[in-house]
Amino acid sequence: MKIQDNYPEGKMLWFNDFYCDGNNMFFSAGNFNGLYAYSIVNKKLSFLGKFKDEYALCIQLYGNVNNFENQLIFTPLSANSIGIYDLYNKSFESIALPMPKAACGYECKFLNSVIYKNSIFAFPGYCSYIVEYNIKNKKLIIHDSWYNELSNRYKKKSNLLFHFDSAQINDDIYLLSEQYSGMFRYCLLDNTYEFIEIAGIYENIHTLSYDGNYIWCSTNSKLLKLNLKGKVTEEIDIFATYGVKGDFYYSIYHKDYLFLFACQMSIVLRIDCRNYMTKFEVMRYCKEEKKYTNYEYHATDFVKKKKDKVFFMCRSDRTILRNC
Repeated sequence: MKIQDNYPEGKMLWFNDFYCDGNNMFFSAGNFNGLYAYSIVNKKLSFLGKFKDEYALCIQLYGNVNNFENQLIFTPLSANSIGIYDLYNKSFESIALPMPKAACGYECKFLNSVIYKNSIFAFPGYCSYIVEYNIKNKKLIIHDSWYNELSNRYKKKSNLLFHFDSAQINDDIYLLSEQYSGMFRYCLLDNTYEFIEIAGIYENIHTLSYDGNYIWCSTNSKLLKLNLKGKVTEEIDIFATYGVKGDFYYSIYHKDYLFLFACQMSIVLRIDCRNYMTKFEVMRYCKEEKKYTNYEYHATDFVKKKKDKVFFMCRSDRTILRNC
């Protein structure tokens, strides 16, 4: 499915996440400042308005979108504020965020967010802090004690701190570090954290999925099966086993299968985690290949699991695809 805007230019709309209420898809356009609703039944597009306090022509304003009691909460990529849209009142709200103490990149400020109890937590990307915003009490809290410890400990190798994949396991969020070969565990309950280094692995780890017992991660050359403490229980050579070269930057665990989405090729590696050495499939979803010189720009705009289905958007032609 493709969604074309209803202005005379007829541009193809793209986005980084969406919320679906069953009949309508709600999304923040990546092309410019605009919130849309798309009727799946009637195939009709509606413009709902612009986000407050953001530039009209700014691209990649928002990434993750979460729903909390009839409010859509949008996580900033290049935006300066958290965007909120009330589905019932059809009104916009803007929660301004402080400037980071350390310089950070553009368009990847926060790459992950979750709703926990009455708050939304947003995790970097590029920003030097974690945001906690209590939606009911309208209270903003910045958590940044971990940042100085990370910088002092690992000497900050790049502006990008954490990658696109994350996993929530009970009260904990697991993120993949760009600064060392391992994971960052953050406890939502008491705001404690842990730097988990993976022994014997010297490549950066790019993807992370949780199967209910183990975490599956991939590097440039290895597929790793880990326990929650970061101990490697299985290490698989990706090219020797699956015949695929290149990086993967998104992954999803779904119905006993691990889906690995290639960073710069239009392919998905589908692995049966019950028999991961022999049962796998390399699937191509687009004939047209484009070269993305910047690794922040991948072959897919997003990969999301919504209820019992996996959705992703092909960057080359902005087609929304589904993997059941």
